[in-house]
Amino acid sequence: MSLWSLIISILSALVALGALYWSRRSARAAEKSATVAEKALAFSVKKHSDEQGTKRRQRLDELVKEGISDWNSRGQLKYLIDRQCDLTLDEIRELVQRVFAGLGRSAKDADRYCRVLLEDARQRDA
Repeated sequence: MSLWSLIISILSALVALGALYWSRRSARAAEKSATVAEKALAFSVKKHSDEQGTKRRQRLDELVKEGISDWNSRGQLKYLIDRQCDLTLDEIRELVQRVFAGLGRSAKDADRYCRVLLEDARQRDA
């Protein structure tokens, strides 16, 4: 009887060792899978932000062309900026600077005009 219990004990120990081996192997595979998924997500986020940046630059390029045309016909950018209500302050500043550069005007003139636009916007909102 003790021989059988010894054999059963050895078999159960072997089964336990096999289970440990396969659980470690499974854990390593899960870690590798998580790493790959994390890299894929990071790539997707980077690609999306690159696409958004490209779209933003294209939109600003189009607005600069329109702004130069508006400046030549109306002498101001107020109407163009009012129509683009989703522009941030930084985008407005960049738009004005690029339009003024396209017109051959100085950066100081662009800064002054930005201040005038912002002051006008504050007075309207008040």
